[in-house]
Amino acid sequence: MQVTLEDFTWKTYTSTFVATSAEETITMNLGPYNEFVTNNGQFTVGQFKNPSLKNTDVTPPNKPTVNDVFTNSTTVTGKTEANAKVNIYRGGTLIGSGTADASGNYTATIPAQAYGTVLQVSAKDVAGNEGEATSVTVKQAKPATPTINALTLNSTAVSGTAVANSDVTIRVTSTNGTVKTYVTKATASGTYSSPVSAFTNKDKVEVTSSVNGISSDVASRIVEDTTKPAPPSVNSVTTASDKVQGKALPNATVQAEIGGQTYMVKADASGNYTINIPKQALGTRISVIQTSPVNGLVSNPTTIQVTADSTKLGAPTVNDYYVNSGYVTGKAPAGAKTITASVGGKDIRSATVNADGTFKVYVNDNVSMGQVGTQFQVYAKDASGVAGDSATGTVKQTTNPLVTAPTINDYYADAGYVTGKAPAGATTVTLSVNGQPLRTVGVASDGTYKVYVNDNASMKQAGTPFQVIAKDASGHVSPQATSNVKAMALNAPKINAYYKGDAYVTGTTDKGTAKIGLYDKNGGLLRYGQVNTDGTYIIYAPDKAQMNVVGDNFIVKAINDAGVQSPAAQSTILASKVTPTVTAQPYQVGTNYVSGTYKGDAARVQLLVNGVVVKNGALNVSDGSYQVYAKDLITSATQKVEVVTLDSNFKELARTSVVVTEPAKPTLTANIDPYKLGDGSITGTVTSGTASGAALYVNGQLARSASVSGNSISVWAQDKITAKTDKVQLYVYDQNWKPVIYDVPVQ
Repeated sequence: MQVTLEDFTWKTYTSTFVATSAEETITMNLGPYNEFVTNNGQFTVGQFKNPSLKNTDVTPPNKPTVNDVFTNSTTVTGKTEANAKVNIYRGGTLIGSGTADASGNYTATIPAQAYGTVLQVSAKDVAGNEGEATSVTVKQAKPATPTINALTLNSTAVSGTAVANSDVTIRVTSTNGTVKTYVTKATASGTYSSPVSAFTNKDKVEVTSSVNGISSDVASRIVEDTTKPAPPSVNSVTTASDKVQGKALPNATVQAEIGGQTYMVKADASGNYTINIPKQALGTRISVIQTSPVNGLVSNPTTIQVTADSTKLGAPTVNDYYVNSGYVTGKAPAGAKTITASVGGKDIRSATVNADGTFKVYVNDNVSMGQVGTQFQVYAKDASGVAGDSATGTVKQTTNPLVTAPTINDYYADAGYVTGKAPAGATTVTLSVNGQPLRTVGVASDGTYKVYVNDNASMKQAGTPFQVIAKDASGHVSPQATSNVKAMALNAPKINAYYKGDAYVTGTTDKGTAKIGLYDKNGGLLRYGQVNTDGTYIIYAPDKAQMNVVGDNFIVKAINDAGVQSPAAQSTILASKVTPTVTAQPYQVGTNYVSGTYKGDAARVQLLVNGVVVKNGALNVSDGSYQVYAKDLITSATQKVEVVTLDSNFKELARTSVVVTEPAKPTLTANIDPYKLGDGSITGTVTSGTASGAALYVNGQLARSASVSGNSISVWAQDKITAKTDKVQLYVYDQNWKPVIYDVPVQ
């Protein structure tokens, strides 16, 4: 404000201004000339007297606007009166303040607040007027995205970091679409860990955390098998080898490199592999690698060198030879075809090795072999004529070489033959009963003997003692061996179900069974089979016509070392096995059962949804059908639904997919009016489609049915609806009598 003084009296002046802060600087100046000459020639000086300020603003600011405040917020922002001071209170305590700019925008700094905290935000203008506060509730901020620690196929848990005390959800999706979900809670220090099922390669792991119902962004990680396979094992390869063999991962690709040439093969399900190669020279390097069938990674190589063929025959074993014994005998090494005896470096004679590996070379026409102390050599040759190592023997003085008694196998009543083994050098054995010789027989080339006794009445009685002695060609007699007739001990063998076309008749038999025999229904022997050390047996059968007649009986008998047969076990030839199958009828969501048929020896049926077993069902063995309750388990046509049959050992027999359909959508819509308690009828209007009728349900019970006239719906309800709390539903039926259900509010 600027004024000009025209006389010399005190004047009062006023001016207004708008303060922009609680403190303002006011400048009052006199001039530009503070002294001047009056009309009487005197000087006078201008002065200010009693300056004062008056606050004319008494109107408080309006309630400020406040933007959302979150648990991670450290400022409160919004809009209020220009230049006003903004105060933030929590329960009456000031926790922060700020000042609005000329446009009324403000930012006030506060400490982070807990979820649900109520803050009061008020504005005070520069005149000191404080307006009504605005209340704002602190909202939950979006949690930080969790982290996932490194995972491998061997991991048994998913762990990482997340917001302290947050709810953590872990979702594992396999490449076949199967989803598994795990829920855990983060610790107060912000870590989490949850055990999980075993991973498969390429599983996708997704993790979110949630606080007060607000979820974080998704953290994800792919589980990959990054394990490099170990080098494969490689068996030794010699100059005679035409194969490289060894062990690798099941189904791995195995590659051998020899002199720049590559040979490749796939290992079998057990990891065994065989690579055909040309025969290689001594010292050739062979490098073998494998490629994992899981992750495609290649192992380091296993390198070997071709070694010399070391298949030279070993030395034969030679039995003691006595003067004038006639034959040098013994056992040749495996692979031997001929045997040669020599004296003083000169061959005497060669002979063919027997099928069981024993040999017998005549030498009694050699003078040196008739002299005690003469050393002689015996060596073998293979099919190629390559000689092996020599064994050396010495001609011994004739004495009784039969220093041990024969052995006698257990003999059972009515077995027929007493069997056993004579001492080395024996040529005959004699069996006596009660001290009286019964029969003498020759000893077989392998030293065993077999004496028929079933024509002697005493030998048919359990407990009868009998004796066996051996003699050699020179008449030497061995010590006597004694035994007793034993009662038959073998039980009838057990026979597993046999179907026409099966390769083998199988089953179990008593320990001590030496042979197992297969007989036709008339008792005629068809074949002997193989008895295993665990008591099981197998007998090849499909080439016998008698074993291909469905419904015919057959017999199996066990036979011990003495030739004693067990009682006969009998079974029946069954029709060919049925290949297990299972079928499923299409299933509509909302119906009760998945049903179908099955074939084979199923003991149970299971329903799987998205790869997870959700229900066991019932088999009807009389007609080969099954049912599995599914109404609450199959909820969408997008689910993968399967039915599996299993045997009594829970082994899967057959599997099939179930076609899932959604129920047809209603072809009718209607508007139903609210019902006012005490009114006569519930009313409404059909807006599309054709209505065939209507039904009133009160608290889940059918109360009344009604017809529908045109598009108008009216169902008398006054006597059925008695309280506002009643649950009222109106079923309106379309032209196919499918209901469309409407909830009716009661007022």
